[in-house]
Amino acid sequence: MGNVYAELGQLDDALQHYSRAIEEFERTLGTSHHPLLAIFTNMAVVLYERGVCSISIHYYNRAQTAYEQHQGRYNCLWIVDTIRNIGYILNEGTDNENPNEYYNKALSYTPKIEDLESAMEDY
Repeated sequence: MGNVYAELGQLDDALQHYSRAIEEFERTLGTSHHPLLAIFTNMAVVLYERGVCSISIHYYNRAQTAYEQHQGRYNCLWIVDTIRNIGYILNEGTDNENPNEYYNKALSYTPKIEDLESAMEDY
């Protein structure tokens, strides 16, 4: 439901639904269940759109940590995208941290992406 509100531009309602979804998933399934990772990312996007960059980065960091715990081949792309998004926010000048640290970390996943491409060729 949060995605619908976000698409309609009703960001406060979207955040409210994402918050409820996070609470429910964490209560019933734990803190790193796969659907929860997408909600963390969606929450971060909406927070960024609202200009709440530090909290947006917090949710991107939660998503990144959870994605890394799963270590699945397909999570690599999500990790790279999440880390890159943190760098993008920092590059906007909203924080004193250096975005290059995040861009370099995203680049460090390159060999894993090559493994992913190789695995996909087998299908």
